[in-house]
Amino acid sequence: MTEAHSEQVESDFQHTMPGAWEIFSVTLLPALLSAIVLIAAAWLPRARASAGPLAIGVAFITGYFSLEKPGFPPQDNFNWLVFLAMLITALATAVALLNAPTWTHWLLSLLLSVALVTRLLWPLLFPTDVASHIRAWTAPAILLTFLSCLSIDTLARQTQSASIPWIMTACAGFSTLALGMSDSQKFGLMSAALTFACLPLIFLASRWQRWNLFRSTPWLFTLLWLGLLINGHFWSNLRLPDALGLIIAPHATWLTEIPPLQRRLKPWQANLLRVALVLIILLAIVTPIAIRFHHDTQVFREDY
Repeated sequence: MTEAHSEQVESDFQHTMPGAWEIFSVTLLPALLSAIVLIAAAWLPRARASAGPLAIGVAFITGYFSLEKPGFPPQDNFNWLVFLAMLITALATAVALLNAPTWTHWLLSLLLSVALVTRLLWPLLFPTDVASHIRAWTAPAILLTFLSCLSIDTLARQTQSASIPWIMTACAGFSTLALGMSDSQKFGLMSAALTFACLPLIFLASRWQRWNLFRSTPWLFTLLWLGLLINGHFWSNLRLPDALGLIIAPHATWLTEIPPLQRRLKPWQANLLRVALVLIILLAIVTPIAIRFHHDTQVFREDY
């Protein structure tokens, strides 16, 4: 390999690495914005229930626009996610603020699941070479998105558990790793923004029930999170089994609701078990991805 070629390969490696501004945009910036919204809510008791979805939504959207500045309508279809995030945040904040009945949240989850999946896959539904394959996945993807929202929202309402923000942060965090190591660096950075947007909620875990943060926050997070995974699979190289494994992870927490186990567990034990179950599954999914990534990196370096 010539010296010029070597320098070009090194330049390509450097180009793929996120810069200081990108790292700040998906870590400190969304965490600070989310924290500011939550701190402000402490002084507005009536608005506390809407603080969760507003904090996560605003922080994620700001982090997204710091990385990517899509016009409207966006040229790259995956960038519709940020505009859908605006709609989802506005609706989730409104229904939480108005203390809307549970069926309203579920209806919105259904309608937004249809809008999210259809809009993100729209250009793939018509080309003749891939249309039949993608169309076959559209309905299952919508159903999976809606059922995930329904499951996580119901669990949050039923348990009002302080483990929910930990689980959301863990799911987004491990998805960041999975996307980043699946040639989906851009989506990985966006997932990092979602992770750090959720992070301040961990410090409010003890007030999760008192502030009614279980309203809207779980299903808003689920829609944004699954939007990133849909983009990662259909618009990049996240493998379907890996995406499905990540999606399944938070639903394992329903095991703690089995009556015999539920009666034996104290609240702190149930919380600990929920987080542990999710972490075990996430580790089981991400570890093989990391092994493949390490192998591919070694092969690339040996070739050059």
